[in-house]
Amino acid sequence: MKNFIFTFGLITIFLLFLDIKLTYSQNNKFDSLADEINRISNLQKTKALQLLDSLYVMVYKSSDSSLLLARCIFEEAVLKSRHKIIDTILENRISSKLVTEKLLPDESALLKSAYGAYLSTIGDYSKAFEIQLQTLEEYELLSNKRFIAKTLNDLGNICYKIGLYNLADYYFIEAITYITPDIYDYHRYKLNIITTKIGLKEYGIDSLLHLLEYAENEKLDDILPFIYNNLSSDLGDINPEKSFYYLNKVKNIDNENQVLKSMIIICFAKDYE
Repeated sequence: MKNFIFTFGLITIFLLFLDIKLTYSQNNKFDSLADEINRISNLQKTKALQLLDSLYVMVYKSSDSSLLLARCIFEEAVLKSRHKIIDTILENRISSKLVTEKLLPDESALLKSAYGAYLSTIGDYSKAFEIQLQTLEEYELLSNKRFIAKTLNDLGNICYKIGLYNLADYYFIEAITYITPDIYDYHRYKLNIITTKIGLKEYGIDSLLHLLEYAENEKLDDILPFIYNNLSSDLGDINPEKSFYYLNKVKNIDNENQVLKSMIIICFAKDYE
C-alpha cells in the first residue's frame, strides 16, 4: 500500500469535527440534545438527523427561540458538512438571516460559522476562509475561548485542504492553546496537529500511536476510526502488515460516514495493486 500523506481524502483531518458544549438558555434538555447531536453526527448520520428534528421541535415550542434556532441551524450545517451533503435550501436560510435580520452577536457568529461549513462543503475554500476569519473576530470580541479554538481549527482545516500545510499547522496549534485536555475537542485538535506534523516530517508515527493508546483507554469512539485510518495510511510503505491490521480495524467499525468509507475502499484497492 502506498503512503498518501498529503493525498486528498486519505489522511483524515477533522473538518468541523467539533464537540461543542454551549449553554444558550436555561433549557438543559435542549443543550444536552444539541451536544449529543454534535458528538454523534460524524459517524451516526441517521440518528443525528432524527435528534435534529427533535431539537427543531423544541425550538419552535420555545418563547425565546432566536438564539436556539441559530444553534439548530449551526448543528444542521455541521452535520451536513461532515457527510458532504450540499443543501442549498439551508444555505439560503443562513444567507437570508445574515443579510436581513438584526442578530445578536452570538447568533451572528453561529450563523457565519454555519455558512463557512457550507462553503467548505461545496469547495469554495477562499470564501469559507474569509467567513471564518470574520467569525474569529466576532468570537474574540465575545471572549468565547472555546469557539475561538473551534474557528482556528476550521481555518486550519481549510488550509490543509488547499495544501497550505505549514499554515494549517499554525492554526491547529493556536486552536489547542485555547482549551484544556479535559475538553473533548482537545484530542480532536491534537489529532489534526499530529497528522499535519507527520506529513511535514516533524513528528514520527509514535506520536500517533500514543494518541491511539489514550483514545482506546478513554474509549473515545468518535476519534478512533480516524486514528486507525491515519495509521493505516502512514504505515503503508513502512509496515504493510501493520497497515492492513489498522485498515481492518477501521473497516469493522460500524459507521455512516461516506467520506471515511471511501478512504477505506481506496486503501483496500491500493493494498491489492
